Amino acid sequence: DFLLIGDIHKFMKTLASEFGGADVIYSQFRTAKLRKDKLTIDVAHARKERYPRPGALPDVWPAYDIADDLSRRDFTINAMAINLLNFDVVDLFGGLSDLQNGIIRVLYVGSFRDDPTRAFRAIRYRHRFGFRYDQTTEEELKSAFAWVRDVSFGRIRNELKRMAQEDKRAEMFIEVSDYKILLWMKADPEHIVRIDNKLEGRSPKHWVAFFAAFVFRSDFDWERLPLTRWEYNVMRQIKTGLGLKASTLSEIHKVFRRFDEISVKVISAIRGGIFEDYEHRRVNAKTHLKGEDLIKMGVPQGPLIGKIIELLEIQRLTGNIQTVEDEIEFVQNMLKTAD
Repeated sequence: DFLLIGDIHKFMKTLASEFGGADVIYSQFRTAKLRKDKLTIDVAHARKERYPRPGALPDVWPAYDIADDLSRRDFTINAMAINLLNFDVVDLFGGLSDLQNGIIRVLYVGSFRDDPTRAFRAIRYRHRFGFRYDQTTEEELKSAFAWVRDVSFGRIRNELKRMAQEDKRAEMFIEVSDYKILLWMKADPEHIVRIDNKLEGRSPKHWVAFFAAFVFRSDFDWERLPLTRWEYNVMRQIKTGLGLKASTLSEIHKVFRRFDEISVKVISAIRGGIFEDYEHRRVNAKTHLKGEDLIKMGVPQGPLIGKIIELLEIQRLTGNIQTVEDEIEFVQNMLKTAD
């Protein structure tokens, strides 16, 4: 990232020409991004800012002193710069010392009131780098829950997506619960750990799995949130699964057969027992025979095809049939019985 004091449009135009032409994207916050092939360069004009109210995006205007720009940063370790003319480190707030000593320190009291998403970032940095909070930052975290409700859910979701991609995301979400900064909700730490263990890889989509661990332990009205269709469907599936009264694998499968894998894993992590058994067996439920195969075998087109596929899935799920030959025999026996 580069910080500029001067005409950012003129600078970016010159920079783009140096690269033989490149795409430049400008934002409302006086930043610009240059892209050329696989290269990305971020440039920001030095800025001052003022938060009109807690949790709101800041009003931004140009600054012509680097001190003004650095003083608006979240933590001291992020409030440093290097002068490209002499390569001196510009460190006005002791960030280098905090970096060396592993300390996360806000620049001023009330930092999390101005931007409550800084609370999520503090937790993320702490666990990613193995750092600790100074006393002021610790106090900021204790009161952050009161301000997070003023932040748009879109910004909160972005922080949760970033957290979901971290190696130590379970520890992070547990601390989010401890400080109640996710809209005052708490989650069961064991559920968070179990969800983390079940989800493969690190994907931003996984945020919804951890979010569910908070939501369905409270009476929070999540359905009013601006979720995507996929996010909404996953949440609805998890809600259904957590409330389902079922005692057999077949009963579960009749409800879960179209569920997203993430939904099934969250339900398994929270409920355990037969639901966890179902999760482990579910991979075996996929049939070899498809609808067109059944038609060739003499099954009439219509809803019966879907019903037979479902029955085959249940037979595979319970281990009664395992091979394509077993499936063919099962269908043939059904047809004979129907005759």
